[in-house]
Amino acid sequence: MTKALEGIRVIEVSGLAPGPFCGMVLADFGAEVIVVNRLNSTSPLLLQRGKRSISLDLKHPKGKELFLKLLDASDVLIDTFRPGVLEKLGLGPDVALSRNPRLIFSRITSFGQTGSYANRAAHDINMVALSGTLSFLGNSSEAPQPPINLLADFAGGGLLTAMGILAALHHRSKTGRGQVVDTSMSEGVAYLSSFIYATREYLFPNSRGNNVLDGGSPFYTTYQTKDGRYLSVGAIEEEFYQNFISAIDVDTGNLDRNRDEDLPEIRRRFAERIAEKTLAEWEQRFDLAEYRNACVAPVVNWEEVGKHEHHVSRGKVVIEDPHHKKMPAPAPRLSVSPAQATGEGFVDATQHSEEVLRDVLGLNAQEIQSLAQLFVVGLGTSSDTSVKS
Repeated sequence: MTKALEGIRVIEVSGLAPGPFCGMVLADFGAEVIVVNRLNSTSPLLLQRGKRSISLDLKHPKGKELFLKLLDASDVLIDTFRPGVLEKLGLGPDVALSRNPRLIFSRITSFGQTGSYANRAAHDINMVALSGTLSFLGNSSEAPQPPINLLADFAGGGLLTAMGILAALHHRSKTGRGQVVDTSMSEGVAYLSSFIYATREYLFPNSRGNNVLDGGSPFYTTYQTKDGRYLSVGAIEEEFYQNFISAIDVDTGNLDRNRDEDLPEIRRRFAERIAEKTLAEWEQRFDLAEYRNACVAPVVNWEEVGKHEHHVSRGKVVIEDPHHKKMPAPAPRLSVSPAQATGEGFVDATQHSEEVLRDVLGLNAQEIQSLAQLFVVGLGTSSDTSVKS
């Protein structure tokens, strides 16, 4: 079965988090992804399924030329360096696009290629902070709290870059022209927050943690069960709210969920009632046909995701990976050209160097050995084992 991105070759500059995730998404959907690692790299090799690796010295003239030749033979570059690094090496977009005008030159940085913060070191929390989104997150009595490094690194960074690449590829299919995709992860998080910005006056008028959708409402939060587990509740609409209170059999009397002064007592009653049963007992209760519109779900841990009956009924949502043991399967599901996680990726930065130089650039064994002796490339052994899916 043909995958959606078959025939697209991607060069990914080795990096952390957003770049590897972007490359993994493209590989899952069929792109050929080759990761260029630093010579003698000791960086952790994560999110590398379905990819090949090559180790190059990009400071050596011959290493630079090999890199440019790889770009000449490719459709997409994922640049994970800080702004200006590839330009200083003579490998920037002006050079690459002059040689291959069809190239999609994508760049993932904290704050974009320009601006007063462009060259600052940063991590996910800093990007989320500058986006304005961090000010919405957490309890009102505490400092803003980031929801682990998902928002910037993976959503506003890796995933939005993949979307930008696909948009640029579509544009190229009509014009024949490549272009630069400049991803600022901070801007990406702000973009993801568009709904919050649009509704802040009526859904988020109060301080963080005191609004309908941020845990301030007793009908949109989590409750601890008898066995120390948690049940999520999202009964916002009146129909769902009534279904929820009917399912847990709580008398709210004259309490009105639209009156702020009544919310603490409603929350107390809900918490007290839900603590009387285990999570499994509540799951059984809400599985009854008459209570399926209560908008509840168990808070499952990562070990339980693949075993939950809903996910089992849908097929594999967690796959066994030789390196990560359990990893989420690709999403979304395409009906004609679905994604599939294939190949173990690589366990060594040099693992496919010889294979890539031979298959992509047409170099012979003598030429490859000569480059290795000059310490332009690092050589390893290739392997081809598959992900169990």
